[in-house]
Amino acid sequence: MGWEADARLFSRRQTQNKQRRSESPCRAGLYSPVSLDAVTAHWVRCGVASSQISLNDSNILDHLHTGSGRSRRAQGDLALSKRPSLMYAAILRLDAKMAIGESRHALKQDARELARATGAPTTWSVTDGRIHSHQTRADYQATTLRFLNWARQRERLRTLDRVDARADELASAYLRERLAQGKSPHTLQAERSALRLFFGRRDLAASVTLPRRTREGITQNRGDALHGVAGFAPAHWTAETNFLTATGLRRSEALRVRVRDVFRGREGRLHVQVYNGKGGKARQAPVLAGQEHERAVLARIEGRPGDAHLIEHLPIRIRAHALRRAYAQALYQQVSGRPLPPATGALRPGDYDTDAVLVVSHALGHNRVDVVLRHYLR
Repeated sequence: MGWEADARLFSRRQTQNKQRRSESPCRAGLYSPVSLDAVTAHWVRCGVASSQISLNDSNILDHLHTGSGRSRRAQGDLALSKRPSLMYAAILRLDAKMAIGESRHALKQDARELARATGAPTTWSVTDGRIHSHQTRADYQATTLRFLNWARQRERLRTLDRVDARADELASAYLRERLAQGKSPHTLQAERSALRLFFGRRDLAASVTLPRRTREGITQNRGDALHGVAGFAPAHWTAETNFLTATGLRRSEALRVRVRDVFRGREGRLHVQVYNGKGGKARQAPVLAGQEHERAVLARIEGRPGDAHLIEHLPIRIRAHALRRAYAQALYQQVSGRPLPPATGALRPGDYDTDAVLVVSHALGHNRVDVVLRHYLR
């Protein structure tokens, strides 16, 4: 029997099944459970390529039941769906916004030039709408998926286009709910930034007034980087913490750096080459001046092959960013020969050494004076 006869037979049995209003053709005994793949294989054996099976043929096949007594389409077979699920569509959108290794500065300059050409207002905080860091991607994805799950449960929204149509309304309601839950100003502002980037709207949820983040309210990575953490023995990790203090590397950077990446510059100062820092940017981080700092670095490279990692493991309880902050303050004082800027109040131009701040900014891989002054030197 050829494949056309098979198709007619299955179609006739389908009609009989509808007339009898049986729960399942399997239960009615019309034909035994058989998979789509098995029927397709049968047609191929009859000389018909699987690619030649038309949509109508697939409709017939949809009524061939698996052992569970449910059709592939009744099970919501994703392979037959033309529209991705809500969460999967969100992942695809975030993938399209990735710009690892691309210069964020250059993209922002392009955005400013485009704004000037079109007569749109330009500000220093212009964004290129892209994601330049894997950590930023992880944080923004967690925020976005948490919001979409909230929208799905509360509003029964199943597709991204329906969420897009109500983005401002939903984001505003979500942030007000998070505000009522007592979330910190930093968390709320970070969540709104993530949602604004995801939906491509800088004015998203502008009607929601978020509390300002004050310097006094920031406690994370301030103070002692080691002590006061329950169950942690700082003495076991002295070499690693001394290395971080001497170089100012981020945790991820310190775990990637190798012996061959340590070198002396023309002035004789030790440097650490960072090839893939935050946003994919490369830089040369100067080691703090002083024998104790040089020893902290040299001790990790002596007698080791060039491709060996300087640090194999860093406990999560080591507050690496606090050590990075200590490095920034020490480097500023070494370069400027001045005390740190005032910790409180508005800064005036004479309160800090601009050239020294720029040196610290490049050493940290930020290239932004405001970030260094706000989060590292005060």
